[in-house]
Amino acid sequence: MAEQESHRVFLVPESEVEGNYSIIRLKHPRTKTAVLYSVIEDGRIFMMTAVDPLFYILPYVNKDGKFCPLEDLLVDEDFPDIHHLSKCCNLEELLNIFDSKEAAGYQVFGFNKTKTLHWLQKKADYMSSSLKSKEISITDGSKASCLQTNDDKENPEVLQSYACHMISDYLSEEHSKQLFESLGV
Repeated sequence: MAEQESHRVFLVPESEVEGNYSIIRLKHPRTKTAVLYSVIEDGRIFMMTAVDPLFYILPYVNKDGKFCPLEDLLVDEDFPDIHHLSKCCNLEELLNIFDSKEAAGYQVFGFNKTKTLHWLQKKADYMSSSLKSKEISITDGSKASCLQTNDDKENPEVLQSYACHMISDYLSEEHSKQLFESLGV
């Protein structure tokens, strides 16, 4: 796979974009950096956030480990635009969930469960450490952050569990279960 230029794909619920909508650029209130928003005809605004495209590729992997070109994996008659994701990841990123080799002049990929679990664990660890470093409150909404103890805010098991739940929103039930089991959550 040759080095490709960067592509941006925006994922918006189809029901929300039926009819007129527009994409606008606004300054993020906290970071002051540019953020794209989708404005729906009725005035609602949706913030577009970065998501690792591997989360969207993962449901299409051959669980049997057979090797094939990425373009052959990313085929779905109900969602034909899935093929665009082949342009969203470079080889290094794809190797987080696949083994790769060259066959008959093609770069082919085979699912690697161990690599995938390691990648998901790194995502959970990163999320957990980000929650801690940014002091983001993760306890239930009825408990004011000023009443939380340091134990609540820094308990690694609580942070890890919360991070796993956030990540599992982008995973199949099977992959989610494997992540939780691998981290003992």
